[in-house]
Amino acid sequence: MGSTTIPATSKELQDRIQNGWWGFWPLAWTIGERKMRERTSAGWTYQEMLAHIAAWERATASRLARLRESGDFAGPPSDDDDEFNARVAAEARGKRAREVIRELADAHDALTHEVEALSDEQFAANEHWARAIVAGNTFDHYAEHQVELESGLPWTRDELVARMEEGWGRFWQAVGFVGSERLERTTPAGWTGKALLAHIARWLEGVPPELPVRLEGRRSPQPDVDAVNARSAEQAATLPARRSAERVERAYRAVRDAVRALPDGTLPLMVLRLVAGETFNHFSEHDAELAALRPRTATELAARVDEAWRPVRERIREIGRGRMGESLPNGWTYKDLVGHIAAWEEYGERGIRDWRAGRFAEMSDADVDAFNAREVENRKLVGAEAILDELDTAHRRLVEIARTLTDGELAERIPLALVGWNTYLHYPDHPAELGLER
Repeated sequence: MGSTTIPATSKELQDRIQNGWWGFWPLAWTIGERKMRERTSAGWTYQEMLAHIAAWERATASRLARLRESGDFAGPPSDDDDEFNARVAAEARGKRAREVIRELADAHDALTHEVEALSDEQFAANEHWARAIVAGNTFDHYAEHQVELESGLPWTRDELVARMEEGWGRFWQAVGFVGSERLERTTPAGWTGKALLAHIARWLEGVPPELPVRLEGRRSPQPDVDAVNARSAEQAATLPARRSAERVERAYRAVRDAVRALPDGTLPLMVLRLVAGETFNHFSEHDAELAALRPRTATELAARVDEAWRPVRERIREIGRGRMGESLPNGWTYKDLVGHIAAWEEYGERGIRDWRAGRFAEMSDADVDAFNAREVENRKLVGAEAILDELDTAHRRLVEIARTLTDGELAERIPLALVGWNTYLHYPDHPAELGLER
């Protein structure tokens, strides 16, 4: 689909680019990471399609830069468009979805910078050559893929909730990897980790009251974004990090409940944009900041484990062997609980070995429930002293293998998860029994 009006000035061209972009970019984000590797109606994946758009924007930015610097009217990036498109798609297959999204954003920023830098003479030169190549690789190009992109959006309530939960799970795991102490530290963006969480929470809190407005086809007036963000950071500065974590978790659950209450049928695009923009899209925007705060070396990771382990082990010593048979509110005994913790630490150590060997498979929720029941049952006849020895041995072995993780391995999700979720992220699941504050 071509443009219906021809921009007469560089400013009009910039406006058309941005109008087209803000009709397209939120859709690209709304696809969701898991959906990105599914095939579109055109036969390639959403990821390949978005990489294709990014590549043409990047190439157009280079052509405009050459025009500004030397006056040359450079040709396209390849003599064969099909060959160029195939190469870009093949390269996209080896990338992460978030990397492709980021490359699209960066390519667009580079292109808009070049358009803004054009003089009036350069804009009009060679029968408006710059206008033609920019239109073909921005708003006209977005329109070509609009229907294709829209077909992958989560148009129903259940689809939208599924993508929210996927994004939240990844985000909340990243927060857990960081831990409360490190959330007090400054992120690469210049605010603290706890201020970042307060910022996300504030925008989540605005979703439930806005949903009915969007269902009516309207939108509330946009607040002063910078002022809202600054106020959230100021409020977070006076509170411990765990308060920001509690706030963002509470805010997310309120959004999830509000979305679950939406009517059946196809949802308005305004609703999708709101929910995606303040949930999984927003979470992804801050991935790099949270990643910079989490343990980056084996030494840091081991220190994080030790910090969480000390009060847990001390509490178990206080309980003592004589009380291992006492019942807990969930129906377990203290011995069952200790065996449960030991089993997961054994699983973490074994999982790292399996991951390194290329045979690790993640558990489903049903697998986790079955594991918990089986491991408790397997230890029913084990004595209290043997259970305590098993716990110490399992913890020591997990820490030992954690200390061997390379920086490259720690950049991967699975090794860090196998340590974190089976130690310092696991212990707070049992706050009352272990005397921990959630």
